[in-house]
Amino acid sequence: MKVVEVMDENITTIRSDVSIGKAIERILEENIHFFVVMDGEESVGVLTVTDCLDFYLNNDHGKIVEDYMTPHILYISEDKELKDAAKFFKKSKVDNLPVVEELEGERNIIGILNRFDVLQAFRDVN
Repeated sequence: MKVVEVMDENITTIRSDVSIGKAIERILEENIHFFVVMDGEESVGVLTVTDCLDFYLNNDHGKIVEDYMTPHILYISEDKELKDAAKFFKKSKVDNLPVVEELEGERNIIGILNRFDVLQAFRDVN
């Protein structure tokens, strides 16, 4: 089974210049655990619940998403086997991975894969 068959096509984004307080409000109100951070049309990072905890730990009021996001995006290709994704999740602390398609050297995010999706897919086929 391929990653593209299991991924969630709903990608939740947030602008890099949004206040971290507003981002936290969205996380809590909409039960979001993972944002792809955008600067215009370009994805520049991810923002997780764990990233947002620094806001309270450091008492940094007035800061923006860009100050807290993880700037280096780990991703997985749409054509990878689900077993490869499971092995990655098992070794890492990452809960969500953007899924990318590669077209003419460009990577475009087309979905999100999380640990739960992988576990559920394995259960459903067995």
